[in-house]
Amino acid sequence: MFDGQNLFSARSGKIKVEWEVDENMNRLIKSNSIKEAIIVGISSETKLRFAEYNYMKQGEKLSNFLINSIVPMVDTTYRTLNSRENRYLMGSSMGGYISFSILWMHSEYFSKAAALSLPVAVEGGGIYQVLAKKESPELPVSYTHLTLPTTPYV
Repeated sequence: MFDGQNLFSARSGKIKVEWEVDENMNRLIKSNSIKEAIIVGISSETKLRFAEYNYMKQGEKLSNFLINSIVPMVDTTYRTLNSRENRYLMGSSMGGYISFSILWMHSEYFSKAAALSLPVAVEGGGIYQVLAKKESPELPVSYTHLTLPTTPYV
């Protein structure tokens, strides 16, 4: 999940709003609504966020770091289901932008993404450059795009 600084604690995030990912995961697991999962939060530096989370700028470098460093570290450190079918991406706003972009460009590593409040017009409609760069993902993918009525940040 992108914008990891906001996932588990209001104190660690710049906007001082917590997504309550741990509380919601525990509630959903206890109700048998979802299976257990390992959540990896990837923090963003506020000043670099628009460049890092834009695939056409520094986002490709971020995706390579995710694929070549973070995924192998998680798979060797924790008991994971090591397959693309069990790896999902998620983010809000620019975090949704990079989640969708990485899924589109690297379906061999990820099978699903949730892009909350996906900002399709930001950065001059840069998401369309990602779509133009590759006609379709190599493997089947599933993605959810939710537009929320209000967003705490962009």
